[in-house]
Amino acid sequence: MIDKSLLGNKLRRLRDIKGVSREAIAQVLNVDVSTYGRYETGHNLPPPDHLKTLAEFHEISLDALVSPDPIVFTIHHANGTQVANGAHARFVQHVVSEEFVKDMLDRIEQHMKRQEHLNG
Repeated sequence: MIDKSLLGNKLRRLRDIKGVSREAIAQVLNVDVSTYGRYETGHNLPPPDHLKTLAEFHEISLDALVSPDPIVFTIHHANGTQVANGAHARFVQHVVSEEFVKDMLDRIEQHMKRQEHLNG
């Protein structure tokens, strides 16, 4: 069972990450902005075809979209503006798939094994 409130929060967070308006996503879904707004507020559950379109729009799997426990990374993006002692940074949260996290952990483990081998 999909939790409408959790899904709504995730949709809002994904929209914020992508930097698009409710109106833009409503256009993609071919619905009124108030209809999409009810998805984000958790009042309505999007129909299956809208869920699929939303997952594609946000470039995540449908499973990642509807799962109750997203995996979120905070990634620091330098925006190139220099200040007195460094650069300004923009902090953005990205929702990533479980497969991505597993792949990254595997790569880290392989790297650590190579380092142990080199260090003897």
